[in-house]
Amino acid sequence: MGIFSSIFGAKALKKGNKQALGSQTAAYNESSAMFTPFKEAGLASLSKYGDAIGIGDSSRAISDFQNSPLYRLQYDAAIKAGGEDVANMGNAAGMRNSGRTLMALQDNARDITNRTFSQYATPLGGGAEAGLGVTRNLADMRQGLGQTQADYFRNKAQIKAGQMAGFDSLLSSGLKLAGGYF
Repeated sequence: MGIFSSIFGAKALKKGNKQALGSQTAAYNESSAMFTPFKEAGLASLSKYGDAIGIGDSSRAISDFQNSPLYRLQYDAAIKAGGEDVANMGNAAGMRNSGRTLMALQDNARDITNRTFSQYATPLGGGAEAGLGVTRNLADMRQGLGQTQADYFRNKAQIKAGQMAGFDSLLSSGLKLAGGYF
């Protein structure tokens, strides 16, 4: 292989490496943008899940839970239906305003709240787990891009070293030829 073909080949290789790096960077940026909403949802779920299981702000957890559509829908409907059932039983027994009727209403509300809280908290844990998976994918993609960048700069340095060796060889050959004429 001649010196000029290795120089021009090196330029083509540099251009190809640069294009490959650009393509991988663009793919990473596009993928990262597509994953971002899932990562953010996972982070929000993790925060709420931490609150719900007692490692965060328990006041915020209670407020978030009681303001959730799940709670409002189930609790309001159950209290209305359960309250009517208990009140009807209390009326039938002649004990509508008794302590037993009040306790039955409280027990019903507690049971509904416990079931509903479990239904509320479980998906938060799943959302946090999904966010972790997305974050792992992003980290793997970033690591791959970093490897491509390292390879690009390593190849660039090797190409430059090869070019310099080619120039040295050309210069040495030229000096030998020139030395034969003097």
